Amino acid sequence: MKDLFPFKVFDDQELLFYYPRESEGKQGSKKIIFGSSVVEAQCSPHPNGRNVITISSELANQLQIPALISSTRFDSDEEALYLGPLVGIFTAGFSPFQLNPVGNRSSFFAKKLKEQHEDGAIAFLFGEQHIDWNEGLIKGYFFLNGMWEQMNIPFPQIVFDFFPHSLSANTIARNVKERFENDYLIQWYNPDFINELELFEKLDNDESIQYYLPETTAFQSFATIERMLADYGHVFIKSLREQKENKTIQIIYDRLNDEYYCRLIEKQERLLKFTSLEKLSNYVFRHSKLDELFVQQGIQLLRHDKQPIHFQINVCKEKEIWKVSDIQAKKREEHLDITEIFPAEEELARYKEKLSECAVSLSKAMEQQLQGLLNEFVVSLGIDKNEKVWILTATSKLAKPKVKLHSFMTNSF
Repeated sequence: MKDLFPFKVFDDQELLFYYPRESEGKQGSKKIIFGSSVVEAQCSPHPNGRNVITISSELANQLQIPALISSTRFDSDEEALYLGPLVGIFTAGFSPFQLNPVGNRSSFFAKKLKEQHEDGAIAFLFGEQHIDWNEGLIKGYFFLNGMWEQMNIPFPQIVFDFFPHSLSANTIARNVKERFENDYLIQWYNPDFINELELFEKLDNDESIQYYLPETTAFQSFATIERMLADYGHVFIKSLREQKENKTIQIIYDRLNDEYYCRLIEKQERLLKFTSLEKLSNYVFRHSKLDELFVQQGIQLLRHDKQPIHFQINVCKEKEIWKVSDIQAKKREEHLDITEIFPAEEELARYKEKLSECAVSLSKAMEQQLQGLLNEFVVSLGIDKNEKVWILTATSKLAKPKVKLHSFMTNSF
């Protein structure tokens, strides 16, 4: 992908586009494509030699580029020049409040939009009610400078589907997907966005990776926790909702003293002691909705400086083949080079092979079980003291799509 450039608009009624200094754009008339908007403009190198994408205000208006955009990427061919990409994130459950447009999920989506902006995409959040089919516009939500702003935007080149799984059969959502794909040739990714518990339940149907899966179950009763503590010594309680304020809770049973410990894993960990599971539950879960929690088997992970470590694996699909693109060790929130954990060359090679084999197998299974257009995963794996690899979490990462997708993004324009 091309480099990320600052983006500026200058006041002029002509349709003008100035290339940044480092680009090799040709001078002359070209179609400028931004999502579904197509406008022909005069293109030339920046007159002051600045390394900035600069366009006239009239061109920005006709392309419907939001005023708050400060940087982006571009690509070009003989026929056209492509800004962006313009990426839409589709969901439901919008509130009337500008500060939190999707309620307690707003921080989650703000993070997703930020990731896309850092990669040079122009990304926004929207629902079915924000689409104006007649005008070919969406009144989307942008998260810029720590604030939510709603602005009109052309139809995007790509849509990532984060429609809640419980509503996935919704006729409206299905119609939006089909209309975007069939009538406007818009690529639709992650059409089966599900929570972590549902993902583990789906993966458990695949015999090729059952070996790697820790026991994971819905929070049905405290008897379930008692049984899993007896089996594994400790368990993790997690939330079905991926939100910044949610904590992961570790419960540990001390068989020798018949005591229970609870570790609240936040920015600063807290360790609490209780004489019974009932007392622990009454305190720790007093404000929790138990039907939004699930329980996962605890694993005695490898440790570094007396702290458990796990491994973050990036897996991407290249020419229909899943490949590991990066492996990093993590200790709490600290990233470590994997050679710090395995300094011996032979040991490093052995563990990288184990991790890569599991990550690729998991990616294949996720692709099959989720049945969507998936091209990149972030996988969190652990290794126990017996060298067994475990799947801790797996998410379908928002892709970093190529800028140039189609010469024209719609059959209608």
